[in-house]
Amino acid sequence: MRFSTLSFGIARKLIAIALVPIALMIIMATIALQDLSIASNQFAREIKLYSPLMVTAQSMMRDFYRSRGALSSASLSAVDGQTAFVSRDLQQYHIYDQSLAKQLRQANAMGLPAVDGVRLAHELNIYDAYAKQVIAMLQKHQSLTSIHLLLKPSSDSSLRIANDLMQLYQKYSKLYDATDERLSTHVNNLSNTIFLIIAATVILSFLSTLVFSRRIVNRIKRLIFSLQRLAAGERDFSQINDPVRDEIGDALQALKETASTLYMTEQNVFEQLQFRQSLLDAIPVPIYFKDLDGRYVETNHAFERFQGSTTLLGKTAFDVLPKDLAEQHLAMDAVVLQEPGIHSFEGTTIDADAKRHDMLFYKTTLSQQNGEITGIIGVMMDITQAKESQVQIEHMGQLYKALAQTNQAIVHMRDEVSLFNELCRIAVVFGGMKMAWVGRFGDAEDWLLPLAIHSDRDIESMIRTFEGVPRAKDRLATIPIIERHPVIVQSYEDDTRFTSWWQDDLIAAGFVSAASFPIFRGDAVYASFTVFHEQKNIFDHAMIALFSEMAMDIGFALEQIDIEQSRLLAEKELYLSSQVLSQSREGILIADIQGNIVSTNLAFTAITGFTTEDLRDTPFGQEKVRYYYQLYTKFAKRGHWQDEIWETTKDNQRMLILLSISQIVDDHGDISHFVATLSDITRRQLAEDALLEAEMRWRETVDFLPDPTFAIDAMGRVIAWNQAIESLTGIKAIDMIGKDNHEYALPFYGVREPIMIDLALKHDDQYVKRFSNVVRQGDRLSGDSIVTHLPEGEKYLAASALVLRDATGDPLAVIETLRDMTAYRVAQDKIEQLAHYDDLTGLPNRVLLQMQITQQIAIADYTKQSFAVLFLDLDHFKVINDTLGHKMGDLLLVEVAERLRSIITVQDTVARLGGDEFILVLPNRNDQEITQVSEALLPLLEEPFFIEGYELITTPSIGIAVYPRDGHDWDTLYRHADIAMYRAKTEGRKGYFFFTPEMQVLSERRLILESALRKAIEKDELVLYFQPIVSLATNKAVGVEALLRWHHSAFGIISPGEFIPIAEDSGLIVPIGEWVLRTAVTQMKAWQEEGIMLSVMAINISMLQLIQHNFSELALSIMKEIGIHPNLIEFEITESVAMQDPERAIAVMKTLHDQGIRIAIDDFGTGYSSLAYLNRFPIDKLKIDQSFVRDIGVDASDEAIVKTIIQMAQNLNLNTVAEGVESDQEAVFLQAHGCEEVQGYYYSRPKPAHELVDWLRGHTY
Repeated sequence: MRFSTLSFGIARKLIAIALVPIALMIIMATIALQDLSIASNQFAREIKLYSPLMVTAQSMMRDFYRSRGALSSASLSAVDGQTAFVSRDLQQYHIYDQSLAKQLRQANAMGLPAVDGVRLAHELNIYDAYAKQVIAMLQKHQSLTSIHLLLKPSSDSSLRIANDLMQLYQKYSKLYDATDERLSTHVNNLSNTIFLIIAATVILSFLSTLVFSRRIVNRIKRLIFSLQRLAAGERDFSQINDPVRDEIGDALQALKETASTLYMTEQNVFEQLQFRQSLLDAIPVPIYFKDLDGRYVETNHAFERFQGSTTLLGKTAFDVLPKDLAEQHLAMDAVVLQEPGIHSFEGTTIDADAKRHDMLFYKTTLSQQNGEITGIIGVMMDITQAKESQVQIEHMGQLYKALAQTNQAIVHMRDEVSLFNELCRIAVVFGGMKMAWVGRFGDAEDWLLPLAIHSDRDIESMIRTFEGVPRAKDRLATIPIIERHPVIVQSYEDDTRFTSWWQDDLIAAGFVSAASFPIFRGDAVYASFTVFHEQKNIFDHAMIALFSEMAMDIGFALEQIDIEQSRLLAEKELYLSSQVLSQSREGILIADIQGNIVSTNLAFTAITGFTTEDLRDTPFGQEKVRYYYQLYTKFAKRGHWQDEIWETTKDNQRMLILLSISQIVDDHGDISHFVATLSDITRRQLAEDALLEAEMRWRETVDFLPDPTFAIDAMGRVIAWNQAIESLTGIKAIDMIGKDNHEYALPFYGVREPIMIDLALKHDDQYVKRFSNVVRQGDRLSGDSIVTHLPEGEKYLAASALVLRDATGDPLAVIETLRDMTAYRVAQDKIEQLAHYDDLTGLPNRVLLQMQITQQIAIADYTKQSFAVLFLDLDHFKVINDTLGHKMGDLLLVEVAERLRSIITVQDTVARLGGDEFILVLPNRNDQEITQVSEALLPLLEEPFFIEGYELITTPSIGIAVYPRDGHDWDTLYRHADIAMYRAKTEGRKGYFFFTPEMQVLSERRLILESALRKAIEKDELVLYFQPIVSLATNKAVGVEALLRWHHSAFGIISPGEFIPIAEDSGLIVPIGEWVLRTAVTQMKAWQEEGIMLSVMAINISMLQLIQHNFSELALSIMKEIGIHPNLIEFEITESVAMQDPERAIAVMKTLHDQGIRIAIDDFGTGYSSLAYLNRFPIDKLKIDQSFVRDIGVDASDEAIVKTIIQMAQNLNLNTVAEGVESDQEAVFLQAHGCEEVQGYYYSRPKPAHELVDWLRGHTY
């Protein structure tokens, strides 16, 4: 409220107070003046006679009445009011005058603008001048002497006027003494009355004004005091309560409201400032404000923590940073001030520990509302780790490039020397290494010989001296070969465990760290691959993994080289065979199983006269081929047939030939061709016929002997072979008569003990020596328990020999008689073998194992020791057995048995219970040693098995029970080991578990679930959930993935991770998979009919479904039946499933893909290494496993893997979809690096179809 308004309000109140007595005075004065007027008129009539004086009196009275008449009744009231006001105000004017300066000072203290004080002073001056004007007016016009009492004594003008009037009346009085007494009395009475009225009015006015003024002054004092408190900062005026509603009351109320408003405003300002500072402090990155002089005027906690100081305000960059860095920051500020706006700079700063950090600075100017720049705001982002991560990513990219170059080298290199040289070059040029070399043991295995070496610097002096390394002198390069694992030396200075033969030269060349990796060739370590670097601690997990992968790839390449060499050798052997065929003296004819001629050799033409063209083009030749084919189909289809037949040549000559017919089988064991071999024996037959009659009787004699008997002439040819030996050997006499030692030795495969005449000898000198001794000495030799290998098996024989001589004593023949002891010996061995050993693998069977376990329990009880029972089951063996046949499964089991034999000690036992189940018994082992054996078994059996051209891959699941902790008898130990083995399978296979009591409960639950799962479909307990697949480009759903869920009536929702392995092991996955396929396709059709158009329905397929012989037909028939085009369906096959039988998987996937069904590899990067097959798989998409996605923004290695998979897919023209996306950060990263599609909780959880439909309507086109 303005002070002038308040002042005039107070004045109005004072006037109102004085108005009543003044009004009374005016009324009474008016009545008196009227009486005076009447008396004056009468007096005037009386003084007409005194005209000179009257003229003067009239003039003065006229002036008086003019003055009095000018003061009308209203004006007189105003004058009287002003008089009362001025009377009071003049008495205190000196007080206002004295307090004016004080009031001005108080105004300044209250924070009022200076102009208000000036206005106050101006109004007071005006008020003072007005008061003086009133006084002058009264002094000029008032004529009654009693009025001068109201004025100050110094008012000379008023006294003069009053005196003049008094003198005038005195003259009248002297001149008109005779005037009517009534007029004089009336005038006197009137004067007294007026005087009394005026005096009473003045007294009443004074008293009223005095009382009211005290009240007004007190209230004004309260107002001034309140203003002083307000200026001093006090805001609580709740005690102010003035009931009077006038200007002062309004002023006090306004003051109270103003204080409250100020309090709320100040609180808001304080809270905003506090919120602003809290907001700044909550930001984790350093933020600061500078003025134009570069001084810090405000910072947040992050900046203070980074600088290690809370007293930065007022300081500059030169106070907290080195000069070079401070100048760098000053230059940034200059750019910002010169070009206002947001700028970003990369620079360097130091923290409280003087550690340098790479920073990204964001800076901009601070401005007032008028646009004037007042300072700079800066934000600091620490990019040190980001730069390090970028370096790491570039490093990983370089390593992956090295791996890619290695794979290129594997493709193009054909010999191991070139391959090793290229490997070393790649490690240096692309892998960032400074030197690399490959070495292997020599024949004596005490020297390590270099096979290849490469470096980026001059190491010729080292190479010249490096012709071989003693095994004991270079542990770095030899340990990987001996112990089959990598060796890492992060610093030669800090790690002295592994020395190097040329370590001093390496250190002198600047190499301070090294690593060595084994290179396998098959199951054995062939060489070591050693690399060197000039930085310490350079070999992190990623680098070690990549170099290990390079070494493994080289090992694979070596195996391929071996395979290629085997192929070349086979081709060479085939060539030699063809040469033998063409150079053979026996006629050879080859035809297919339909009887079509393939080829003949020159000897066949020489014997029969027929060429290949004759046999093909002439009726006679075709008839001959049919004749041979009939002999083959009749006699030789199951093996080999041989006989002597009479044959007609092309020129109609008859000859006796020895015809042999045998079969040729292909890689699959199927008969593809037959071979007929002809030998012209016409002349030999004629000679033999001459001897036949002479020998007939002798042979008949021999034939009648009950024991197996044969005779050999002096030339070593068989001349007798009785029926008993035919029965013993299974060889007919016709096949033996006339053959020399080489020929008759063929049916026998070896002899354990020497006999008199060893039919199995293959060397002429040995045979001749034995035969000569018998013939020369003429001794009768005998023996028994002679073991001879025959086609039917081993024979245990008792033998005796007799030399026949002619009349001159020359030897004619040797007769040998054999007595078969096989039945007895074999029966004994067979009984033993069948009772205790497995027929297929030769391992102890269940009976022998139980006997050994019983013995082991007794020993353990006696020695107070323990032993372990390891139950080993092959993962996915059933798939191999069902896919490739039982024969391939048996061969795999034999190979597994051999590997298990290689790892056990003499004290250990390995047995086969049946199927793919093996038991290992490890005596006197603690848990740590049992774990070591188990961990050694895993890689041992994970190595591929190469059997009959197939690469078979399987892994073991191992359950462990320990005596006596887990059981006191064989049945309990077996059952608990079996339970632990199934736990290993449910946990992802390829592992081992010790038995725990909790597993017993889980095993029982597994049995219950398997039983319930068989009825889940008919009970309608299975349900499909669907998770959207979203395009990153449009943020719209392009498809869904069908996910199986089981709502068990008793157990509730059962995790797929629990019941899917049960379904696969039990074979239930096949009918369940068919139900999933049919249900998912049906739902796709239903959505189409509702107007929801999706591009793809993704369905997971198991290996058991994939190997069904009619899976492709079944899938296509379901789609056709429901009315869904195959190109809307996508089958997801995990990497591990596809690699169990890659060739079969490729064939099935190709069939499906050719029909339009899309194929995706699921969980890529988590299973088998399928890179070698990736370009062969007919696939459309790679799915990045969520284990890599979830660490985006956390683990740079996983980010590098994700980017590599995306890049690789792009290079192969494949799409990528990332699983498990749960944040915007992950989605942004994937889109930035080229991933097309995603799915995860960030977009939608898997839901039933009826719950997902609304989401799909809002997120599809």
